[in-house]
Amino acid sequence: MNDKISHDHQKVAFWKTTIIASLVFARKHPDHGPYFGNFEWRTTHNRMEARVRRYGIFAGIIASCFFTTAASSAPMTYGCDTPADRYSAIEQNVELKSFFIKTNIQPNEFRKGKYAPLAQIFLESMDEKSRWALQVVAPDHKSKTALVSLKMTVDGKTDEPFFIGYVNIGQRLPIAMSVTDGHKISFTIGELEGHPELKLGNQAKLNIICSTGDFVFSDLEWGSK
Repeated sequence: MNDKISHDHQKVAFWKTTIIASLVFARKHPDHGPYFGNFEWRTTHNRMEARVRRYGIFAGIIASCFFTTAASSAPMTYGCDTPADRYSAIEQNVELKSFFIKTNIQPNEFRKGKYAPLAQIFLESMDEKSRWALQVVAPDHKSKTALVSLKMTVDGKTDEPFFIGYVNIGQRLPIAMSVTDGHKISFTIGELEGHPELKLGNQAKLNIICSTGDFVFSDLEWGSK
């Protein structure tokens, strides 16, 4: 497990520069709304369109900001508060015949460390060749904003992060995700919806993780639909 967390943090470092550039643009152009510099700088139009299809996302609503949602009674609250470069995790094997998970992720504090502050939810196949992951990552401990992205691993090959939008400290990011028959995925992240397919199998490993910061997973529940 420690190797996997380290690997994820190395991946985060790879695209940290793009995150910072996007946030600088957002601060200089507050009326522009969310900015996805990665799409303009590192992908062609055709490649972007292919990745949108791969992730099963409706392209027209990619640029979505995430705002505080109304409070409701929580089945479970996971207060994931970790020192710099340490992590906390919930790990469980789950059946994917008819699976769901939903929560709100709220970043409260980012800490200074070797690795970037991170919150993550992922499902990984038992053979570790397929993974669907949602990540909330801050570029550094001084930031008041984190970027939200999706990552998928298919046949052992991991895509670069697919940027979605921003979430600020103190804001809650609503998430709902389901898997049917081990491969049909549906998710809602803020106002963004997607329906990719990924061969996760009948059983997968569920991980809910945070590192180098204080994140709260509220209204957290998972199980069979």
